[in-house]
Amino acid sequence: MEEKEERREDIFTQNANLIEDSLWLGDEDAGQAPLDVLKAHGITHILIPANISKDRLPNLYEELKYLQLFVADQVCESPINLF
Repeated sequence: MEEKEERREDIFTQNANLIEDSLWLGDEDAGQAPLDVLKAHGITHILIPANISKDRLPNLYEELKYLQLFVADQVCESPINLF
């Protein structure tokens, strides 16, 4: 069972990079990791910079806080203006 748990954690760590203490940058796979894995890495908030409906995201956990910024995935779209 321990080997399986280690693999599940890899779902997050293989798809996210630690920027500084308590700040990770990851892709959609990292954000969709199982809740226990996210919690093990201290994840409490998730930023979704995407032009997608939250209804289309399969794993939204009540225990986490989400902020969505609607950003088109295009070269001409700059998220800097949103901050």
